[in-house]
Amino acid sequence: MRKREKVVLDFVAEFGISKATAYRYVGPDGELRALAKRALELQGAGQGKSS
Repeated sequence: MRKREKVVLDFVAEFGISKATAYRYVGPDGELRALAKRALELQGAGQGKSS
C-alpha cells in the first residue's frame, strides 16, 4: 500500500495536479475511468483538424 501511495505522489508531483484530480481520471487499480477515456477520445478527435 505504501508503494502505491508513493507512486501516486510521484505522479501528481510530476504533472502538478492534486491526488483528487488524479483519482478522478485513474482508479486506484490504475485503470482509466470513463472521464479519462472521454478526454483521450476528444484529444484524438482534435488531432485530425487542420488550423
